[in-house]
Amino acid sequence: MKTYQTITGMIFSLCLPLMFLAGCSPIDSSPEDVLTQYLNSYYKGSYSEAYTLLSAEDRKYKTQVIFEEGLKKNPVENLILDKTSFNIKEVIVNGSNAKATVEISSPDLTRMGAELMAIFFSSALKDKLDFKEMEGVIAKKLQDKSLPISTSIQKINLLKEEDGWKVSFNFEGIEKSQEVAEQAELLEKKKKYEEAKVKYQEATSLDENNKLALSKLETIDNKIVAFNTKKAYFDKIEVRNVSQGTTTSNEDGVFGEIKNNGDKTLSKVEITVYCLDKSDKVVFEKSYYPVLVTKYSFGGDNAPLKPNYSKKFGYKLDDAPSDWNKKITVSITDIEFE
Repeated sequence: MKTYQTITGMIFSLCLPLMFLAGCSPIDSSPEDVLTQYLNSYYKGSYSEAYTLLSAEDRKYKTQVIFEEGLKKNPVENLILDKTSFNIKEVIVNGSNAKATVEISSPDLTRMGAELMAIFFSSALKDKLDFKEMEGVIAKKLQDKSLPISTSIQKINLLKEEDGWKVSFNFEGIEKSQEVAEQAELLEKKKKYEEAKVKYQEATSLDENNKLALSKLETIDNKIVAFNTKKAYFDKIEVRNVSQGTTTSNEDGVFGEIKNNGDKTLSKVEITVYCLDKSDKVVFEKSYYPVLVTKYSFGGDNAPLKPNYSKKFGYKLDDAPSDWNKKITVSITDIEFE
């Protein structure tokens, strides 16, 4: 698993190398001149020179030592970078801000054939990536003029400061944006879609290129509408006769019954059990599915819950924490209509 993550990270860093570039420019240089210097500095490995081209905010957030450390490449990555080229397609200037569109072309590492994949899998078994062997294979592959090339487009911002144009990667905003997007994902998993949407919007305000947040915002409104439709039906599902007791194996458990008082047949009913402490505060929660109709379901849970039908449930609570005071509440937290 470690090897796979290393490979994936390496491929990703090669696909987006310009996230961490820099260079050095005279005060009267144009944004395109500065960006060209910046990109050339990166590909030459002149990272100390490159650092001087970063915006003041980026240099304030990331020291030169940390910046250069993050740009160090292994021999395999350097081979790929030697064959990578860039083309500044457009630079739009708006006052003291500029946005450049850059086309990046590099050998497609993911399509280099079975020989390279064999090294990946062999290294995975050893839990150690064999860079020497990979270097030899890739060096040979790079001599092939028919090698597949991957092309991507990246937007790069520049700012005009007192000493001229500087490249702005918004390092602080990107890191904070990633943290906020992760918080949003957790909220989404808990079906708190409206709160998640606010967080995704916050993430994009910190980093307009946060792909996770942007993609989530494309679908979150549909999820909100769909879940609100479900929530409107929650009140028609009665949870009754709930009790805390012990199972046949003398373990803590929760028992009860649900009844469908609505007019729709349900193929899934999710209940969440909340364990309370002495102050009636929630200290633990766990979800169960007394109704779950899928091709993988079996037994009694495989039957849908029709209108006016009821279903008993009983589940173990052996993983509840020690400060649980044997008090519980049970709520409907998700459903699916048949």
